[in-house]
Amino acid sequence: MSSLPMSVTSWGGIKVVETRRPSCPTASELQDWVSLPGLVDDVASPEPEQVLASAMRLEAISRRHPKWLDAYQATLVCVARLAQGKTRQLLLATVLRLDLSPRRRRELEVLVS
Repeated sequence: MSSLPMSVTSWGGIKVVETRRPSCPTASELQDWVSLPGLVDDVASPEPEQVLASAMRLEAISRRHPKWLDAYQATLVCVARLAQGKTRQLLLATVLRLDLSPRRRRELEVLVS
């Protein structure tokens, strides 16, 4: 028996069972995945424009694929604590989407308020 999602439709009185395959990632998603290490490095850059641009991309990725950033959690939390202004807001929004320990989540929520 197939574990893939299935749908049953009726066509001319005949039931048709269709198996739906999981969708493949888009080229844009693959590009995001490949660029993650560089983006995380860039949020610790001395160049404010580069930091902000990377923080914006990481925040957008975290909305679609927060699990992708779990491996970078420690770095992102550290940088979020040190950042200021718009960059800090973006990084805090990003890390609060991750699978954080209750203690770490409380600490970050205090920074947001």
